[in-house]
Amino acid sequence: MKKYWKLITLIVFSVISISTFYLVTVSAENSYPQYSIETRSGDEAVIKDLVLAASTFDENSDYGDMFQIKTEGTIGNKDVPFTQQLDMTHQHDFSVQKLYREHRGFFREKTWNMFQYHEDEDFITYANNFYTVVDDYEEIHDKLEIAVLDKKTEEETNFEVEVPDYKNYDSFYVEDVQKSGNILHVFTTNYIEGETELYQPITELHVYKIDLDSQKIVEDLILAPSSDDDMDYTSYIVNIGSTNSEMTPEPYIIISSNPTVQPETTESGVEINPEDITMMAYNVETSEVSELAVPNEFKGWSESMYPLVTNVQDEYIYYTTLKENGFEMNRFNIEENTMEQAQLIELPSEVMENFLNNPEGYATPLVSIKGNQICYVSTLKDKARHDVGIVVADLESGQVLYDGTIKNSEKMNDVFKDVTLTIDSFMF
Repeated sequence: MKKYWKLITLIVFSVISISTFYLVTVSAENSYPQYSIETRSGDEAVIKDLVLAASTFDENSDYGDMFQIKTEGTIGNKDVPFTQQLDMTHQHDFSVQKLYREHRGFFREKTWNMFQYHEDEDFITYANNFYTVVDDYEEIHDKLEIAVLDKKTEEETNFEVEVPDYKNYDSFYVEDVQKSGNILHVFTTNYIEGETELYQPITELHVYKIDLDSQKIVEDLILAPSSDDDMDYTSYIVNIGSTNSEMTPEPYIIISSNPTVQPETTESGVEINPEDITMMAYNVETSEVSELAVPNEFKGWSESMYPLVTNVQDEYIYYTTLKENGFEMNRFNIEENTMEQAQLIELPSEVMENFLNNPEGYATPLVSIKGNQICYVSTLKDKARHDVGIVVADLESGQVLYDGTIKNSEKMNDVFKDVTLTIDSFMF
């Protein structure tokens, strides 16, 4: 009889364990919003790798959460092992997530900013202004921290280089990292000493060229328009403003510069005349800087001005302009220094409603280019009938390859049906 009691106990324990696992799984699914991608037309294979980094907010309950939406459904922190939950907190930097999973040890005490990393076939290279969380921020941080990982051997090399003439600056920040051969190009924004408290702080955009063999800075270039006067310029890297979430080497770094002007009063603000904006291209291979003849109507300098730079890819700058009947794609050829003929991607009005009816303050649409395909994603789904649209088109012909939207999943808990869904970034 004793052996039967053992068997009965084992069966009861198994049933309880399975039931508990099922209840926990169901509870987890119901503890955050569940969404699915619904195809309206086109080939679903086009979006098989689509990942949407999403967040929700309910103003009535102060509820908020972050998760990812894929073709297989919604994936939240509760759906992945504990060791992968850190990935979800940095879900917007998809390329860094990938590197972190493949080379976890390399990321110890490093930032998660994808623009501070460069990956090629053999190496991952990282650059940051040198400090740690335990440092005294009153100390002088006048060094660049460089780390190079050999992907084949997993051997890591670390060294520091001093920023030239640091006495002229209050601080500096790494904006982007590119690599050509054994030369690392580190782009930084340097804040001029004593001029950081102004309405528009006076800064310089530098590129420090570092020889990875000698571990020394071999050149310090200030990227600003050529001028005969002593004009101060505010410059930023246009590539960083695009929505491409993949870490790909870029042959050209595009720079937008305008005169730094202080307003008469802080209430009056600063208006930028497009004619005063200078667009430049930095050739990573040759280090040459050329001025670009970009028409004034394409010199958008903030998200309130359209059209915006969509992507910088290879030798092209892409711009998206919203039309009632679709997206107009404009392409500027960097090497030819000319604007090419626009391409209209035509869409029916019921699709464009997803992109045209979003309230002010939301960037619409998010756009990314992969190969010869371009993907548009609108950013908002809420109880005011704004909806998330997903469109993929052929970049050359303008033919629509896929059209879909985000819907509440059948698993959606009723308490989440009216929360506001925001798409923050994506890759496909």
